[in-house]
Amino acid sequence: MRRKIIKQGNNSYTMTLPISWIKENSLEGGSEIDLLEEENKLILARPRDAKHPESSISFDLNGYNERTILNIINQNYRKGYDKFILKTDNKDQKLTIKKIIKESILGFEVTENNKDHIIIQNIAEPSPDKFDVILRKTFFIIKDDGEELINKLKNNKKPNLTQFQENKDLMDNYTNFLRRITINAKIGGSRKSYLNYYFISELSHIQHAYFYLVKSIINNKTDAGFTNLVNETNKHFDLLETAYYKKDINLAHEISSNKTKLQKE
Repeated sequence: MRRKIIKQGNNSYTMTLPISWIKENSLEGGSEIDLLEEENKLILARPRDAKHPESSISFDLNGYNERTILNIINQNYRKGYDKFILKTDNKDQKLTIKKIIKESILGFEVTENNKDHIIIQNIAEPSPDKFDVILRKTFFIIKDDGEELINKLKNNKKPNLTQFQENKDLMDNYTNFLRRITINAKIGGSRKSYLNYYFISELSHIQHAYFYLVKSIINNKTDAGFTNLVNETNKHFDLLETAYYKKDINLAHEISSNKTKLQKE
């Protein structure tokens, strides 16, 4: 859509805002908005610390299995919905929903459990300002998994799957929240928010890879070559973390070269 710029006095200009956007974001005369400059663009946005109106969505779960219910909740949580009305009278589905909330959705709880539906709602979600803190925590979780695994392998001990499962659940909570905030708050601006979303998804996949690796080796023998490969993979991830925070293209090149070498081994 286009808007005309209206000159006001000698040094100021105004323009009208679409009423649909005003209503959707619960704004009115006197409300504050953020102006973000990005090259030749001027982006209008609700302040990140402003309370957003609650949004809800409803689904009939029919005979859906756990995986489908997980996808429904996760994808719509990431889109920014604050309330889910899930229609079901199936006790097993309700138990599945409670399990998903505990393992994957940060700050949400079951607020209503009736005969034919269950409601889950945002009651204690962290502020978007916690984005950077929680992102650093995801790096820590992966490094913790890598260090725990290599210590067990070097001492010829089997890793504790429970610990890795707990980290997997925590990782799912954190990365789901980070992706939700990336979409809603456009973390990094419109140019970088997609890349942020993709990178966070890859961090989730990395931690999952450690988890499933542990599940695999619990019942299988490993040798010195395997231990060395895990150790080199840990170093590879350390390099990724450094490259990400330093924004160093030379380290990115080193990561690419190391990846090829590790894959060949």
